[in-house]
Amino acid sequence: MVLYINDEKIDFTLEGGEKAGDIYDSVRTFLSGSERLVYSFMIDNLETDPQDSSWRQRDVSEIEKIDVTALTETEYRLTGILTVAEFINFLIHSISENKIEGLRELVKEYPSISRNIPVFVQGEKGELIKEHLDMLMEKSGLTKSELDNEYRKEFLSEIEKVSELIKSAAREIEDPMKELENSIKAVNLLNPKLSDVSLLLQTGKDKDAMDIVISLTEILQKIIGLLTLFNSDNIDIDKLNNILNELVEAFDAGDSILIGDLLEYEISPILSDLTEQFERLKEREDD
Repeated sequence: MVLYINDEKIDFTLEGGEKAGDIYDSVRTFLSGSERLVYSFMIDNLETDPQDSSWRQRDVSEIEKIDVTALTETEYRLTGILTVAEFINFLIHSISENKIEGLRELVKEYPSISRNIPVFVQGEKGELIKEHLDMLMEKSGLTKSELDNEYRKEFLSEIEKVSELIKSAAREIEDPMKELENSIKAVNLLNPKLSDVSLLLQTGKDKDAMDIVISLTEILQKIIGLLTLFNSDNIDIDKLNNILNELVEAFDAGDSILIGDLLEYEISPILSDLTEQFERLKEREDD
């Protein structure tokens, strides 16, 4: 048997009686020394399924070749995210073009995609994307039969939003500084609109007001996550979460005055502080 890691032949000694699972465990331990992970493990040109452990019992004497793809954690996550993005693009195309056979194949792959989203997109964001995508797939009927035609337009609209979230997660890994800069620009454009929220509520334009607050929350979560990548420890996350919780409670109570006060006197200064932190961070990274 020959072993390849990233297409490089590896010299090793077999003691006899080893199983494929023993080789996998040894390779994983070996790679951990260089902070790499096993991304794929192929036996005689066939991909192994992590959810099916039967391959681990195969006798090494019956195997001709094992191919391992090893990646750093960052590469592992990015490759996985791009795989999810590709799946969603195929899904959108197959539905738009009414390619039934293609859809059936994608539905077979979906459990593996769903299971791995929180692995590739870490934190609460990954869990939320998984839950939302699971809900969309269930509601569409695809997991049981064919797409509900009455739901097609809504499904495509929602799945496009998920696609953008996945692409955003990829950008955060590929170029976190650029993504942080874009997020800071977005929040600065949104900041002047915060003073309009209270008036929008008082004039019955609740949806417009809620859209502003939802956008604010999403951008803030992204900025905080990106800042932590650069070891920026000047963010009082607990304080910010408490303010956002107060804001939600004020919305539930219909208290437009409190909403206006929170946005103007609590959140707006935080946005200015985040911009200043970004500028300091950018100067530090440029040095």
